[in-house]
Amino acid sequence: MPTWRPRAAITALALAGALLLGGCELRQAMYDQPKYESFEASDIFEDGLSARRPVEGTMARGQLRLDSHLYEGMVNGELATTLPLELTEELLVRGRQRYDIFCSPCHDRTGTGNGMIVKRGLK
Repeated sequence: MPTWRPRAAITALALAGALLLGGCELRQAMYDQPKYESFEASDIFEDGLSARRPVEGTMARGQLRLDSHLYEGMVNGELATTLPLELTEELLVRGRQRYDIFCSPCHDRTGTGNGMIVKRGLK
């Protein structure tokens, strides 16, 4: 009767080994692609680079900041005396939410500078 136990154990180990090897990838076609790495030298272009340089004056998407009132607080070279956005209840709620998330750990929710970070010893 005890002969079935070793046979079952061997079968279980063989099955586990087959499953383990099934997860291994022997053919790495996606890993070994004929491609250039960043900044790798190349004979394709005259300057020896593998990629083209951006056209002069190119701005990354979302980085063009023409509104000096919004981004610099200036209007016609002078400090702005008005808000660059229309002040609405929705904007105030959003500002309170952002303050509570990012500022209150140091400044607390009332702005006194006694947040949890300060109370725990970081100044």
